[in-house]
Amino acid sequence: MKAISTWQKKFQSVVTNDRGHKVIVDLPSTKNGDDAGPTSFELSLMALAGCYSTIFALVASKSRVEIHSLKVECQAQTTEDGMRFTEITTTVEVASPANEATLQRVLKQTEQICPVGSIFQQAQIPNRSILIKK
Repeated sequence: MKAISTWQKKFQSVVTNDRGHKVIVDLPSTKNGDDAGPTSFELSLMALAGCYSTIFALVASKSRVEIHSLKVECQAQTTEDGMRFTEITTTVEVASPANEATLQRVLKQTEQICPVGSIFQQAQIPNRSILIKK
């Protein structure tokens, strides 16, 4: 696996992976950027939300748990300077005919195997997960 970041102008870079995907990262205009994309810091939180939804859907599928819709929101608290996460709350909103206990098991397994989540765990950033069944 590989990622390459190529600076474009000012504070803007294009980050690519070895499968040909690309993301623009930039600073907001309030920090003299062009606001052409998320900051790398924001992208890390977006990666956590994306990982949770992917792994939740994967675990549900392998467990034969039907899901009709799934939305994951990661809300982060940061240090006063906005440079570090201090706490994250991840809310998983799922519509499913499965009972809540089954969905909680899927969520627990998601927490245990989410690779991006493990990076945040290793950094000792608390992440509280909430399940909302619709």
